[in-house]
Amino acid sequence: MVKKRDPIRERTDGRRALLVYLDVNLVKELKKAALDDDRNVYEVVEEAAQGWLANRSVVQQKK
Repeated sequence: MVKKRDPIRERTDGRRALLVYLDVNLVKELKKAALDDDRNVYEVVEEAAQGWLANRSVVQQKK
């Protein structure tokens, strides 16, 4: 019989997990930057992704 997976653990902040593969050096730099700024890496990545999406939206509107 196939075991059922445990239900996804929900975070209280509403975030969900996303697995991405990044260059080893990029991961190191992200960790260093987050540590320097006393932040979590996910916060740095989330901010970068939001900025990228906002910029992408502006570029697409100009087309």
